Amino acid sequence: MAKVLGNVHAYGDSAGAVFVAPKGTTMPVGLVAPAAAFVEVGWISEDGVNIAKEVESSTFPAWQGAKVVKRKPTSSSDSFTFTALEENPAVMQLFLPGATAVTATGTTTITPAAGLVANEHAFVIDFREGPDHKRYNVTLGAVSEYGEVPHQNGELTAYQFTVEILEYTIVTNLASLAAPWTTV
Repeated sequence: MAKVLGNVHAYGDSAGAVFVAPKGTTMPVGLVAPAAAFVEVGWISEDGVNIAKEVESSTFPAWQGAKVVKRKPTSSSDSFTFTALEENPAVMQLFLPGATAVTATGTTTITPAAGLVANEHAFVIDFREGPDHKRYNVTLGAVSEYGEVPHQNGELTAYQFTVEILEYTIVTNLASLAAPWTTV
């Protein structure tokens, strides 16, 4: 295959976004805007949204010379990380699953849930670069790690999340990824 500069991307246009909705929400079809149940988390840090794939495997050495003769995958996981720069209800509900909020006379009281609460949601991640659009439809994702939230002069208060992806599809308008694919 030839080298094609149009296949090189630096996603991060202002139309890029992370949306969150309750677990079980119907995913958008194609690249249409997500339904109202999906709420955008707002500004994301300059680090963007990073997708990770981890595979663990076992090795099997032979008796003769302890040479490894087989490697077998034993588990795999996919995840994404992002840092939300806004303090809004969507971000706070990801950070404090099961929390409740009451506002009276201009003052809001947020009460975290007592004990552990499953933090599973549907997510839509839109990666944009001009007309190029790649979307991760995460049918089921679970927040599995939280970063420290700084509250200090000279640093933005931001909320870092790692989401384990349990079910997903990728939808795109990139001609370079059109089917059929050749097996490599």
